[in-house]
Amino acid sequence: MSLIGIVTGTLLTRPIDEKVVQNFLQQDPAFRRLGKIPAKHFRKEPALASKENTRDIISVFIAVPWQLVPFMFMMNLVFKAWSQALTLGLIFIGPSTALYFTRYRHLSTEVTWMNNGSPAGVGA
Repeated sequence: MSLIGIVTGTLLTRPIDEKVVQNFLQQDPAFRRLGKIPAKHFRKEPALASKENTRDIISVFIAVPWQLVPFMFMMNLVFKAWSQALTLGLIFIGPSTALYFTRYRHLSTEVTWMNNGSPAGVGA
């Protein structure tokens, strides 16, 4: 039933304004890989986009263990495996630090760049 509602809602509503689509696509570079989006929506600075994509790929390899370690840490607390919990707690520091330097530290500059110099979410 949900699928029928989604399809019906999509077909019965009017298309989104072109400026909204362009702003969204500029902020989410993953959609460029689909190939069906007009070139006019692509970012104007390919060197910066390439640098950001490289940082994203590196961050994925750090973020997966970063998400698994807290889960395993909490499981060890529940099972009272204190030495493993301590080890996992210490291991968590490494990926957290790496994510800060590879991704988090660069977010404010990327968001400002994507919004043409305005603060995140303000104008385009």
